[in-house]
Amino acid sequence: MKRKNLYNYKKALNVPYMVQKLTKKFSLENPIKVTKIAVFALTLLSLFTIFKPLMIMLRVIPGLDLACYALIPISVTMMYDSVEPDGLKIYHYLWDSVSYILQYKLIPKRIYQDKKYRTEVDEKIQFEKMG
Repeated sequence: MKRKNLYNYKKALNVPYMVQKLTKKFSLENPIKVTKIAVFALTLLSLFTIFKPLMIMLRVIPGLDLACYALIPISVTMMYDSVEPDGLKIYHYLWDSVSYILQYKLIPKRIYQDKKYRTEVDEKIQFEKMG
């Protein structure tokens, strides 16, 4: 009787999506992760929308705003893979931090036997002396 080999597909399923061919005529020499492209695009978009007043102030020095439009997204994209706070990817860490702040810091709650109870922050407990 032949013995069947079991295969572990964990490595193959954990490989990130990659892009190499952009158009019919233009392709990259090495593939790039789609997440890196997304981080670069979101950073650049946030510079053009959210941080636009700050970027306008940088126009005092000629060319500084253009350098920032190039260097900030590139540096954020490079840090995206290298920084792992608490052993987590940066997006997991940020999601956990924001959810913790929203659930426990903004609305004061106490946890008692796996249930959350809303309490007042300045609530004082007074003990009575027995007998």
